[in-house]
Amino acid sequence: MSNLAIRKAALESSRIIDRFGITKPEDIRLKDIAFALGVDVIEGRLEAAAASLVSCGDKAIIRINNKETDPNRKRFSIAHELGHFVLGHGHKLQKVCSTHDLNTWYGGSEEMQANTFAAELLLPTKFVSPLCDVDAPDISFNLIRKIATIFRVSLTATAIR
Repeated sequence: MSNLAIRKAALESSRIIDRFGITKPEDIRLKDIAFALGVDVIEGRLEAAAASLVSCGDKAIIRINNKETDPNRKRFSIAHELGHFVLGHGHKLQKVCSTHDLNTWYGGSEEMQANTFAAELLLPTKFVSPLCDVDAPDISFNLIRKIATIFRVSLTATAIR
């Protein structure tokens, strides 16, 4: 995989943001976006997986592990699996992503592409960049915490972004 594949993943998220007229963080309603793209999101039992994607043509189901209690983590899992769907990673009928897969940020694999897609969908550059335009003394963990709260994502995803 190349940087081009990673940039394509971010571009696809940006297109979705524009397509659905999203202008502020609270407009990023993942289940609604997924539904509009032909994907149902459900919670259910999963063994050794954070989420799974089952697709058939232009329809799919994302299953989120019902044992996950962190709503921000669930949001990232949904966005990650949606990335696999939008980017056409459906080589198989079912794709299962472990917690390790969701933490794969380097290299260029399909997992990294899905993470890049999810990060751009949940933390769109055009919304986050202005918040990061602060003077050096104002750069702190508090800024990361503030952005994470605004966009309802984990501190880890925000810090990486």
